[in-house]
Amino acid sequence: MNQGIAFARTVRALDADDFRGSKIASLLAAIVILAWVWWLFAARIPQYEVSKDIRFDPLETRSAIAYFPVSIEGRIQSGQIATFHTGTGMVPAQVTGVSFAAGAPVRVELRYSRPVVATVQATEVDVVVERVAPITIALRAAGLANP
Repeated sequence: MNQGIAFARTVRALDADDFRGSKIASLLAAIVILAWVWWLFAARIPQYEVSKDIRFDPLETRSAIAYFPVSIEGRIQSGQIATFHTGTGMVPAQVTGVSFAAGAPVRVELRYSRPVVATVQATEVDVVVERVAPITIALRAAGLANP
């Protein structure tokens, strides 16, 4: 018998509420989702090839040679950005030449901007081989896109 009174109060409460908080929260959620989708397709994330086989040229103070596996043939070219990782930090570099030989590791010549102290040897070198969207990385990880 009291159900009619409770229902009337509920209907009046719904009529009085303008749902402003819910609308603002929904709008903010939509903005965050749209920003994430935009990032998923528009951002460019660098992909690296790493080598630990590095030889510094004793005659040239700012030159080194790194050897990469044969599988990266064609992905590294002159002009690409590289980074030496040393015990004291990172040293920027650039690829100046690439040599391919059948069945042999790919020989990459690098020139770095500041001299590396003779006692500090680089432990590895990273070369940026491409920049891809996060969606591409996800599709490759799922096996749905060509590497």
